[in-house]
Amino acid sequence: MKFKVFLMAVFILTSFLYADVTEKTTFKVSFPKFGEISNKTKVYFSGSVMNEETNTDVKGKGLVGSLLAGFYPKGKKSNLIDLDKKMYYEIDHKKKKYTATPIEKLEMDQYSQEDQEIAVSEEKGEESKYRLIRRNLKVINTNKSQEINKFPTELYNIIYVSEIEEIETGDRQVDSLFVDVFTTEKDKDFVSAEEEKNEFYQRYYQLLGLDLQTEWHNEMMGTEWLGMLQSMDEEASDQEMEIDYKELSKIKGYPVKIEGNYYVWDKSKSKPEKEEKQKVTGLSGLKSSLLKSAQKKVLESEKEKSSGFELAISYLIQTEKIDLDKVNSKKLTVPDNYKEVKPAVLKK
Repeated sequence: MKFKVFLMAVFILTSFLYADVTEKTTFKVSFPKFGEISNKTKVYFSGSVMNEETNTDVKGKGLVGSLLAGFYPKGKKSNLIDLDKKMYYEIDHKKKKYTATPIEKLEMDQYSQEDQEIAVSEEKGEESKYRLIRRNLKVINTNKSQEINKFPTELYNIIYVSEIEEIETGDRQVDSLFVDVFTTEKDKDFVSAEEEKNEFYQRYYQLLGLDLQTEWHNEMMGTEWLGMLQSMDEEASDQEMEIDYKELSKIKGYPVKIEGNYYVWDKSKSKPEKEEKQKVTGLSGLKSSLLKSAQKKVLESEKEKSSGFELAISYLIQTEKIDLDKVNSKKLTVPDNYKEVKPAVLKK
């Protein structure tokens, strides 16, 4: 009898550790100059395997917009990761083809042009071409609750402002980011699913040589989309976002919805018609009740200073539904009738 109880306990523990998760999400990022990318995603987790099925839609503007569509082709695709095999599969369901790539550590250089010049100048003892005026990040707990897709959430606001000056010309660039993050700690299914996903992603990011928490915070701050904007737009600000991860750790719970708006202002394009009436020089004293007025002051201030002030990026990431039922095994492998092709290799 004791042996049967022991077996049952092992079964229950194993079922908990390797619970299956299916998550439905929507995503949208908009570049007012170039177009937008949107997708509906269904992600399946089961043990050491994850399959992300995505239906993508791209609306491009102009030549750069058409290039954007080339990087994110429309239609249904899957990214399947098998941690035990240490393999990444990219599946094209329309063409019934797939590529298989070993999971290896990444080597990345994430410094912007200005930050590289500042770093090099400091190393050589030279004066930098740019001067940092301010760089502040503040997380505000609004203490506001809202139900989103039947999930009880709490609202946090992130405010980020960075300003640099080109020493020779006196021209300034101001980047401002405002993010609403809705999180939950109360929904049991959501928390259980997130814990299971964390186990998977922790292993995956270790294989890549990345930090999971850092990557999630980068997603909140839209760093990938900022990098994409800078690669598409020669006139875009080249400022590298410097994130205070300790400040972001004040956000409690798991994100259900993330909505961000990134604004840029360049004095070299401005017409000094009016003097600045309001100026935010720091964010340490902001309270949740002042968030909207602070955001309004920053935006009005920059608008008054310059016709060059504009919304550069907006993005939305939202969980629609969580399911903890067992995942169909067919969702966890590449279809047998699909043909393997070699991954494209960029020439140096």
